[in-house]
Amino acid sequence: MTVQVEIREEIRALGHEKAREILFDGMSLPSTTGDDLLASMISGHHIYLAGPPGVGKTMLAKRIVQFLSPRAVVADCPVNCAIDAPSCPWCLERLTRGEDLAETTLPGTNRVRHVSGSAELKTADLIGDFNPLRALEFGVLDPRAFVPGKFLRANGGILLVDFIDRVPERVLNSILAGLAGDGVTIGNRDELFPLDVWIVATGSESGLAQMPMDLADHFDRIALDYVSDRDFERRLVTAAQPSADWAEPALKIVHRTRQHDDLSRGVSNRGTLRYGELLASCEKVLAGDSLEGLVQQATSVALPHRVQLASHAFSNRSTQEVIQEITDEALGISGPSEDWIPLSTDKMLAIVDEIAKMDHFRKPLKFGLFDLLLKRVKRFPESELAVMHQQMVDRMLAKWLDRQMEDNLTFDLLSDIDETRKKQERLSAELRAKLEAEALIRTVEQLEERQILSRKDRGYKLSRRGIALLLERLAPRVWEGSQLTGMGKHRAGKKCLVGEGRIVGMRPWRFGDSYRDFSLKDTIRQAIRNHHREVAREDIRVVQRDIRARLNILLCLDLSGTMDQLEKLWYAKEGAIALAMASSQYGDRMGLVTFSNLANVVADLTTNTYLLTEKVLDLDLHDNAFTNIGFGLLRARGLFARHSKSRGKQHIILVSDGDATAPHPSPARFAIQEAAKTVRKGISISCICINEKNADPDLMHKIARIGRGRMTVIEHTEGMKDAVVEERGIAGV
Repeated sequence: MTVQVEIREEIRALGHEKAREILFDGMSLPSTTGDDLLASMISGHHIYLAGPPGVGKTMLAKRIVQFLSPRAVVADCPVNCAIDAPSCPWCLERLTRGEDLAETTLPGTNRVRHVSGSAELKTADLIGDFNPLRALEFGVLDPRAFVPGKFLRANGGILLVDFIDRVPERVLNSILAGLAGDGVTIGNRDELFPLDVWIVATGSESGLAQMPMDLADHFDRIALDYVSDRDFERRLVTAAQPSADWAEPALKIVHRTRQHDDLSRGVSNRGTLRYGELLASCEKVLAGDSLEGLVQQATSVALPHRVQLASHAFSNRSTQEVIQEITDEALGISGPSEDWIPLSTDKMLAIVDEIAKMDHFRKPLKFGLFDLLLKRVKRFPESELAVMHQQMVDRMLAKWLDRQMEDNLTFDLLSDIDETRKKQERLSAELRAKLEAEALIRTVEQLEERQILSRKDRGYKLSRRGIALLLERLAPRVWEGSQLTGMGKHRAGKKCLVGEGRIVGMRPWRFGDSYRDFSLKDTIRQAIRNHHREVAREDIRVVQRDIRARLNILLCLDLSGTMDQLEKLWYAKEGAIALAMASSQYGDRMGLVTFSNLANVVADLTTNTYLLTEKVLDLDLHDNAFTNIGFGLLRARGLFARHSKSRGKQHIILVSDGDATAPHPSPARFAIQEAAKTVRKGISISCICINEKNADPDLMHKIARIGRGRMTVIEHTEGMKDAVVEERGIAGV
């Protein structure tokens, strides 16, 4: 009977209610989550418990082990073969030698193996490896020379893998056959060894998306999250001291950390329990101190390191400041600022997108022209900013009427609904215009309070948080669902996507390899496998590292008048933002050069995504300007000259419609000449041609061919973002 069938029968024997009690005693989970877990256990599927840290994933996984009962196994068998069906190489070898197989009882609690996932985990830790001393004593083909890993030792039981999303892909692939029930091979033996292992894994919410599809396909995903039951949260906080005056403010603080805009992760269930224990201890140590002082002292010690800042808040806030703000609000020391219009995340994303994309909103905000901005808001009433402004007008109008009624009306008149309606109708157009102007100012101020806008000179621009929201809305998830490991040209390197110098494998030695990459242990093992008494050249093994030269990328962007057609400029901005996001993800540096009549360096080479995005959003077309592609390449080459080539490969991505119109008399020839000079400096060039009106793809193709890069023709401007990011990836090969 397999492990899955055994657990299924045990649940049926106990009954669903008793099984729930064993699994979820002392935990607060939605009923649907409990149903999903029980259904997966009964079906015998491998289980992946997903959720943020501290929600009880590991505790729940360990409780599943309680459904295992004692089992009769072969004594001294390293993989716990059943006494009635020994099938492993170790037992078969003993039977071949004429040994009797003794029986022993393995307790249910001993039928589980625990593995903590990390980048340093190796295949040998799960499958096993040869012991050189035993190989010399018994021979390399003898099973006794092979020491099984935890995956094999979990045979007939459960393998509990914590943080499986941190395990390297090559290690997970080694157990793929075992997950499918096909068996595995060990050492130099070709025969399959059947395994009976049930895997219960824990990891982050996106852990399965980072695994290969054929591996993730074997798991059922059970999602766990923070506790939403207030009574259960109260029991967590007051576990160390059931009746406490600080319980209510502590609960408010914990709950607020999970809703604060500047925090991407709040206090976990485990952190809540530790917070309550510290509060109970502080009450004894700080005897006589006020409630406010007690809570502030315990909160400053227990919570700042248990929360995580959102990406937009890293530059201007710390976790200590956010926790202090939440604590003061919960204790009533400082109340929350008045928020007239509720703003959901989707609405904030839409407003940020409008301000970045629509120049008729962005430019009046940039220069503080509120009268012009009000006209634009009225002109586009369907926009999210106009909807928010109208809500603000209605709210201020209601407050004004309430104030007028309170000041000027008697109790008798307050009950007269018709009189109130008439008073509202008599509201003059002049007063309404004043209210609309004040409402617009208050709308902008609220966006500033929510850290979507920030002041710049006399106007406003998108703040760091606003840029973070824009990146969240626009940036492609080019790295989502993939494991980031190496791409390089080093002779001891392995081709992957990004390199950190970590050891990713072994290979035979080749002339020119560094002595520091020599692996003595693997060399000896290879010599044993080859039956050599002395180490030969073919036995030498060196480590593989994920080495990749960094990229220095300059985006050379056309700002001439022809880019105004079909929103070319906005899609070019979108592509530039996506390129900045992808480059920072892989540790590459990016800069920005724009050209029209002449050329300007907008941003030097940097990995700061927020700085690049801010510069890109401030770009404006140059009216009645020509297209001087050659001068753009000249200015980009000059920028690269200020940076050492040893910092990374230098590459230019030219984005234009290819319609070179300056300088006279031959703008196309000047562009080709500058491309040739750029290539002679060791700089490669790729071109992205927007094939719309007035395009000249032939010129862009010539520049790309001279620059030893690729030529991409964009028929629809919506595809520019993907083309720019794809070009960055190709340039790294």
